[in-house]
Amino acid sequence: MTDEFDQAVLCSYNVGQYPEDVKKRAVEYCSNLQRSPNGWAFCLEKFFQPTRIEIKFFCLVVIQDVIFYRYESLTDQDKTRLKASLMNWVREYIPNNPTEDQAIKNKYAQILAILFRNDYPDRWPSFFTDLFGILFGGPVCIDMFLRIIRSVDEEVLSKTVQRQNVEVAVTNNIKEAMKAEGAVQKLVDTWYQILETYGTAGTHNEICNLCLDSISRFINWIDISFITSDKFIFLFYKFLNNVNLREKILTCFFELIYKGMADPVAKISLFGKLRISQLLSTVSMDDEGDFLDEAAKVVNTMGMELLLSAAKLNPQQQIQLETVKMVEEALSLLFKFMNNDDDDISFAVFGFATTYLNTMKTSPSVDPTDHFDLMLQIIRRKMKYQDDFDFSARDEEEAEFQKYRKEVAHLMQMMMKIIPDRVAQFVHGSLEMVIQNLTSLTFSDVEVTLYMFYVMGDGISMDLMTKLEPFWTSEITLLASSNISTYNHQAVTLQYFEVISRFSKFIPNDPEVLKNILVSFLDGRGIRNPTPMIRSRCCYLLYKFLKTQKVVNLVPFVESILLSLKELLVISTETRKIISFDDQLNLFDALGTIVGQAGTEEAKQRHLATIIEPLHQQILAIMSEKLYLRDTPDNPVYTIYLVQMIHFIGSFSKGFNGQKMAIFSRTLDLVVELLTLLPQVEEIRAKSIFYLHRMIACIGEEVLPRVQVEVSTLVNHCNVKDMAELIRLINQLITEFKEKMIPTLQTILVPLLTKLFAIMSELGSVTPNVSAPKSEAEREILEVQKHYYLFVSTIINTNLASIFTQVLPDVLKTVLIGCTEYRDLNIVKQCYTILNKMVEGGDANFNLIIFEQVAPLLLKEPFRPEFNLNDGQTNLVLAVMIQLEKSIMLKCREEFTRYLIQILLPSMQWPSQVSEEYVTALQSLDAKQFKAFFLQFAAKYKSGKK
Repeated sequence: MTDEFDQAVLCSYNVGQYPEDVKKRAVEYCSNLQRSPNGWAFCLEKFFQPTRIEIKFFCLVVIQDVIFYRYESLTDQDKTRLKASLMNWVREYIPNNPTEDQAIKNKYAQILAILFRNDYPDRWPSFFTDLFGILFGGPVCIDMFLRIIRSVDEEVLSKTVQRQNVEVAVTNNIKEAMKAEGAVQKLVDTWYQILETYGTAGTHNEICNLCLDSISRFINWIDISFITSDKFIFLFYKFLNNVNLREKILTCFFELIYKGMADPVAKISLFGKLRISQLLSTVSMDDEGDFLDEAAKVVNTMGMELLLSAAKLNPQQQIQLETVKMVEEALSLLFKFMNNDDDDISFAVFGFATTYLNTMKTSPSVDPTDHFDLMLQIIRRKMKYQDDFDFSARDEEEAEFQKYRKEVAHLMQMMMKIIPDRVAQFVHGSLEMVIQNLTSLTFSDVEVTLYMFYVMGDGISMDLMTKLEPFWTSEITLLASSNISTYNHQAVTLQYFEVISRFSKFIPNDPEVLKNILVSFLDGRGIRNPTPMIRSRCCYLLYKFLKTQKVVNLVPFVESILLSLKELLVISTETRKIISFDDQLNLFDALGTIVGQAGTEEAKQRHLATIIEPLHQQILAIMSEKLYLRDTPDNPVYTIYLVQMIHFIGSFSKGFNGQKMAIFSRTLDLVVELLTLLPQVEEIRAKSIFYLHRMIACIGEEVLPRVQVEVSTLVNHCNVKDMAELIRLINQLITEFKEKMIPTLQTILVPLLTKLFAIMSELGSVTPNVSAPKSEAEREILEVQKHYYLFVSTIINTNLASIFTQVLPDVLKTVLIGCTEYRDLNIVKQCYTILNKMVEGGDANFNLIIFEQVAPLLLKEPFRPEFNLNDGQTNLVLAVMIQLEKSIMLKCREEFTRYLIQILLPSMQWPSQVSEEYVTALQSLDAKQFKAFFLQFAAKYKSGKK
């Protein structure tokens, strides 16, 4: 069997070349052995024999499987044999085989730890006696001892491992048993002896590191005085000079300072005893990276814990002065590590930096004057790009720096909230220095100064933004009057325009400053920059910039702006353009604002003739010559061309609200005609809706003669995706023109509702407690549903409900369905509001419908499980429901009272006394009082007391 077993294991571990069918049989053989009742016993015996590592490892896997899943099925004799055999392996085998593979040692240690968890203390009270006994076997056995202790922590004791409640209880019991037995004290003594013996001699560094690792793992739950004794601290200090041990020493320090301590005085006293600041003050920032990583972790945790403990101190406590000194020493380390060239090491102390700045906002424990200046200098240095930074690359290294840079910027934003004047002073000094030495500085020096200015305005309050208005104005003036925008590097150029855009509303009423900025946007630095990315970004930033400027200030520059942009506004079917469609769209939008609000009527007409008339003529030409018929599904050139031009004209019109320019009306005629020609094209439908939206605001009632044709065409051809936008458009038309929309509504109402009802019916029955749609299709239908109810609400709120006369039953049915649409409580609330309006305007016949269909909802829905009365949104729905119930009672008091007492409430099996109590409250209390009554009433009967 042994040869067969060996071959099967080696084959299953892919050792050597075997056919697939042989591998399959080998895996099956190993699985059968692993499941067999006595397989573990065979593997236990095999484990002690000299053999290959793969076979030993498989034997341990089989033994582990038994301990995990079948241990309780073993006899007591088998359990004893298993434990004794495993302990014999480390006592007898390991001393004679010191070169045993690491994987076997670690797997063995893990198995012994699992056995420990299963049997200690009740069924293996001698575990620690047995374990300490192996220490006499020399270094190789000490190594195994420490591996077992590490596995005991990982498998049983560690707080960092997520465990079930039952497992946590087992862990706590084991810890208490260890303390009671004295195992913890013995373990601590053993650690010390190992370190003193092997660490002092400078031999067996691996054993010392395993020992220090064990200490660091146990610190978080054993008595801290075990490790903070003078003898341990002395060894720790001594071993910090050993490059092979110092990282693990720092890990021990980290665990000591991170250990939870309720008493801040005790915690601060611990810092004083450890003297970590003094120890790390001599560390060179050129030291080995892994060591600096660990040191930064210690500095970060020490600083945070020290500040948090200091904040808990009573100001009268004598330790306060000592604490201030400790904080000063810790801050020196903070700045030292924060300024490290390695961004990972620098970032490792950001928690300390953030805690320090938060502390300064509330209760400064040290004088921050010098610290803030130093921190700003470090922030400036650490946010700088390397001179060889590749802005075109999308590699991980570049992405990581951009991420790190944002974190540094966050520190600066925090400083802005604490010392804005000092930050402003620092940035101003940096800007002046850069401007004076522009030609001799690298791009990174220039860019980071602009970036710091940009960050100043990020995330600050409006009050602070306004308070610093003189500063923003003076710095923008300084920038605009300098040559900084001419610096030949894309990062500097882009950051300059980002700064101008962010602070554009603080540009002074100085024509020369405004001229300089506009010229920089319009020439080769901005929208004509040779770099496409900068051109594109500047088109958007110019759009934002022009939107923030006072029109009166822009009037003198309108002609020159248009002249500069003329070439870029040309629309053609050419695929190669200087700027993209989106960039052109931003320019049209911006120009529409300044042309529509600046200058005389004659000037506006002239500019419209220059900018918009050519687009109108191109649309007309394509339609007249039917060029769109040349389009193919794969290459719809002219359709795209038409869509873009309609979008450009519509965007440009935003500056002409209420001005009724003829060119926009003529273009609307073309759009309506185009829609009738190409109603099946989704992009044409979408842009028709967009353009009509714009014209409602732009030319007002002049849209009405065109509305019926456009809306009718859209109703007949729109899909689910279009429908929500179409309803939004119809709602805007109704809100704007009210009864003037009646002829159009009478024409489109039936086909519109038919299409809407068909779409909404695809949702199927409403599933309670569905918090989100399951698919994109369902989301689209729910969006249509939401806008449908807005449509009904708009009709009723504008007193046009009479158009529903012929379709009222169908509309009411959908509204009643909406009252139970728990996927969106806003819809539920809106539907009850609609019903309330219907009640207020209804007649006697309608009141009967309300009694029979609405009243049951009002009395039944609040008692459904999904109607959560403790939810804020549901409470808003309840308020509307109660208002509706009060409205019905107010309008139909006698009939509604009789209906409730004689028909509805008895059908719901309410006792007559309860029914009378409820109806009396409904009649006599106002809405607010009745809601309070209802909440108590519902809570009582929902809990089963009815």
